[in-house]
Amino acid sequence: MRCFAVAALGLVVAAATAKDDSDSSDSSDADSSSCDGRILSGRRRDWRVPPGGVEKQLPPRWDGLSASERREFTRCGAIPVDTGMFVDDSFGGEGSHYRYSRRDVDGDQAAARRDSGFVATALRKHVARGSSVLVVGSITPRREALCLDLGAARTTTVDYNRIDFEHPQTRTLTVDELADSDETFDLILADSSLDHDGLGRYGDPIAPDADLVAMDALRRRLGPGGKLLLSVPVGPDLLAFNLMRIYGPLRLPLLLEGFDVLDTIGHDEAILHRPVANHRRTHEPVFVLQATETEGGGNQSNDHPLEEQQRNDDAEL
Repeated sequence: MRCFAVAALGLVVAAATAKDDSDSSDSSDADSSSCDGRILSGRRRDWRVPPGGVEKQLPPRWDGLSASERREFTRCGAIPVDTGMFVDDSFGGEGSHYRYSRRDVDGDQAAARRDSGFVATALRKHVARGSSVLVVGSITPRREALCLDLGAARTTTVDYNRIDFEHPQTRTLTVDELADSDETFDLILADSSLDHDGLGRYGDPIAPDADLVAMDALRRRLGPGGKLLLSVPVGPDLLAFNLMRIYGPLRLPLLLEGFDVLDTIGHDEAILHRPVANHRRTHEPVFVLQATETEGGGNQSNDHPLEEQQRNDDAEL
C-alpha cells in the first residue's frame, strides 16, 4: 500500500505557489507557539519535473527541505527524525503505471481467503454485501480482491500514480479523477498509505501535514453510517524521512481527531511508549473509525480553514 494525494478526496488545500518556501532561514522556525494547532499549514510543494522535462529528479532529502517544512514535520522539534533511509518510488518523478488482468484479480481472491492479518480480519468484519469500498493508496489488487470475495458490489482504488485493474467490479482512479466527483462510500480502507503521504517518496508533493488533511478529507467521503478502516505504523513518535511516519502519543491523537474509534484490531496502547529496536519492523494495527457526530446529529463539520485560505488565494489571482 502507498500514498495518495489529499486533493483527490475533495479537501482543497493551498496552492504550492501561494507562498515561497525556499528560504531555509525562515524566522518562524524559532516560534514554538506556532506548533500548537492540529494542522500547522496547508503548504504543499510539488518537486517533480514539469511534464515534458528532460531530466529526471529525485524526491527532496531532509536537508533539502526549508526550515519551515522541517519545523512543521517535527512539530517544532517534538517528533524525532531519522534520515538514515532514502527511497525513490516515483521513478525519477515520472510516476508509475501498474496493470493487473482479471486473472490476476481472481487469483488474488483465492490468496486473500488465506490472509489472517489485521487488515484482512477487519475487512471480514466490516465489508457488507452489496457495499461500495474505496481503497486508498494501492498498487496491487489484494485488498480489492478480498472485498469482492466478501460480497462488496464494487471497489474503487485511488492512487497518486496510474493503476489498471481489469475487472468489471473494480475501478481505478488517479487523485485528479476522484477530485472531480462528490462520491461517497460505505467503507474506506487506508492501509499503510497515510503514513507516507506528503514525504515525496511516491512523487507526491512535500506536505508536512498531508496525513492530517487527508483524514479530514476521508471523513467527507464516508456515506451515512460509513466506516474507515485505518492501518498505520504505531510506536513512539518518529518521522523516518522519506520512508514513513510512526504514530505515537503526540501524532496519533491528531490523526484520529474527528472520528470515534469503534474498535481496534491488534492495537495495544503500551506500544506507543515501548522503545523500538528497529523501527523499520513496524507494528500496524487497524482502527475502525466512524465520523464523530455533532450535537445536531450530523457528522463533525468538514469545513476547514485551508478551504477559506484557498478561496482567498483564488480571489487574488
